[in-house]
Parts: sequence; C-alpha cells; structure tokens
Amino acid sequence: MGIGIRLVSAAERRNRLAVRHHLTPAARASTVAVAAADMIALHGTDPASVYLAAWARTGCDDKAAIEHALYTERALVRMLGMRRTVFVVPPPWCR
Repeated sequence: MGIGIRLVSAAERRNRLAVRHHLTPAARASTVAVAAADMIALHGTDPASVYLAAWARTGCDDKAAIEHALYTERALVRMLGMRRTVFVVPPPWCR
C-alpha cells in the first residue's frame, strides 16, 4: 500500500511553498504584475503591506516601480475587501 508514495518533510514542504510564492532569492518574480498573477493576488491588511508583499516577492525596493505598475501601466488593480483588506490583482484584460 505504501508503494509509490513519497513522504514530504515539513522542511521540504516549506521550501516548495517559498519557491512557489517567490520568497526565495532564486525564485524572485521579474515584476510586481508577475508576482501578483502567480499568487492570484497580493494581500494586505493595510495599504502599506501590499508594498511589502510586492517587495518580498520581487526584491524591488523602489516604491515608484510598484506605483508605476498600479497607476501608470495599470497592470494591477487595487481592491478593497471586507474590513478594509487590500488586494492587488491583475485586471481581467491582462490575463
């Protein structure tokens, strides 16, 4: 019954999750829009934490680059959810 089943350790699971979420230096996303699309959305409990999520996944510490993707390129859309939770998602026309 255990043939073909490989156990995944907690460390391996955490490592795979970090790569999939663009949190390791080798797996950084090229742009904020790519990071948001791969994650479905960037989430924040306040407007500043969306910038932190983008920075963590791209390594781009330039606030102007994130604002450029949001407001000039319109590659991302900010949405307010319940209890003022902020989501940054790629718009439907960019998918």
